[in-house]
Amino acid sequence: MQNANTVNDNGIEGLSKIANSGKITPEIIPNYTHLIYRNRLEVLYGYKPLKERSTKEEYLKSVEFYKDIIQNANKYYDMVLVDLDKNLRNDIVKQILRLSDVTVYNIEQKMDMINEYLKAKEEMDSQDKSKTVLNIGRFDENSKYTIKNISRYTGIKRDLTIIPYNTLFFEAASEEEVADLFLKIINVSETDRNAKFIKQVKETVEKIIYKLQEVQMRR
Repeated sequence: MQNANTVNDNGIEGLSKIANSGKITPEIIPNYTHLIYRNRLEVLYGYKPLKERSTKEEYLKSVEFYKDIIQNANKYYDMVLVDLDKNLRNDIVKQILRLSDVTVYNIEQKMDMINEYLKAKEEMDSQDKSKTVLNIGRFDENSKYTIKNISRYTGIKRDLTIIPYNTLFFEAASEEEVADLFLKIINVSETDRNAKFIKQVKETVEKIIYKLQEVQMRR
């Protein structure tokens, strides 16, 4: 079969067309992904921006197959991480969340976003609440919204994580070079300016893995 470098319609768009034809299988997923680390990490790119799409109708049709794609990917890979588009239809989002073992709800260090999460949490059933981790991105330790204050305000202790703001990470994310960045700075010394960032990322990952194991043990 063709690999991701030779498939003209790769990513989620290509797989949506395969799913629409009823021919999608777990083994076909890698042919539409972008390889990051062989046998370790692959990325399935999302739908192109509206200006690059053929039609809006094509996009709306493709989202109907997201659930099928994720279910097939889950049969092929050890772990599947899904980054949900905030503009995705609510019913599709709910379908994907039901499939998930753990949900990481990402917000910024802002009171309106914190309140928005608390409102969303009220609408969750007990099962969804128990598998959700709240993550604060671009965290600034000098803000009045400290981790202690946020924990006290939200009532969330163990399932609260943070990712500090880091210039190198911010630049790498915008340039699609995050994987390379972590290879370069993962083992920095304690005196390096990126040491706190790496330490916190490790702690956040460990908490998410623990939550995943906890949820799986309850099954």
